[in-house]
Amino acid sequence: FAYLFGFSSRLDTMRTHPEYGNSANVSTSWHSSAKSRVRLPFGSSANSRFELTERVVESNAVRTQSRTVRFPDFDVEYGRVTSVLRLDRFFTSPQLRTAFSRSTVTEYANSRRSPTGRSVTSNWRPLIGLSGSLKSGTRAELKVERRVTETENLLSGHSVTTDRLTTSNFSLSRSYSKGQKVSVLGKAKTMSTTVGLGLTGQYEHHKGETISYADATRSHPFSTKYPAEDDRLSLNGTGSYSFSTNVTGNLTLGYGQSNNRVTKIKSRNIRVELRAQ
Repeated sequence: FAYLFGFSSRLDTMRTHPEYGNSANVSTSWHSSAKSRVRLPFGSSANSRFELTERVVESNAVRTQSRTVRFPDFDVEYGRVTSVLRLDRFFTSPQLRTAFSRSTVTEYANSRRSPTGRSVTSNWRPLIGLSGSLKSGTRAELKVERRVTETENLLSGHSVTTDRLTTSNFSLSRSYSKGQKVSVLGKAKTMSTTVGLGLTGQYEHHKGETISYADATRSHPFSTKYPAEDDRLSLNGTGSYSFSTNVTGNLTLGYGQSNNRVTKIKSRNIRVELRAQ
């Protein structure tokens, strides 16, 4: 009864005998977390979190264990800092944000008591994020993110694979509704149709390599393999126009570029799209 309903993981061998081809799997996991909020100057605040998760899987007497620690993990709300930086001179109700998290995953494979692998990820999501509406009414957003992952192999020798990714995004959007008055070359004009304009851009830079070390101290590297470095650029402009109550049109102009700095291969593309319905 205890085994059938999960109160015991030990099989009653007096009534049930292990047979060839059968499998026995036991999984145990537990999770713990905590969070707090800290007040900072100028009406800003920081939310911090801590998480610890451990999972043990035993399959046919082979034990595999993983432990995940997520700390530090915080995000900052800047409050009136935007006014101190005088961002309100250019933006209406600007919002500034920063978030960071670091997680460490440790693996224990093949019933080993010492770690066989470790992965550490540091993620700024975003490193800096700014959004708001310009005085002209244009919606603007800027975001810079950074992620670094180190994967450590401790099962056969000692090697560390590092992957770094930096991403920058920006976007501008503006819409004009029918009947709205706008200034064109210093002259006021009333919009007779609905017009929407947008511009987005993204730049990515990726770099990584695998370094082998003599021991776990990482003081004596003896080889670097699999270097990788590339970047990507993407720009897209969009526009929409209502010709009448029955006909609307869209225009998209795009430019893309990718550059592999290891193989020296560069590619570019241009996108032009016109659509009416």
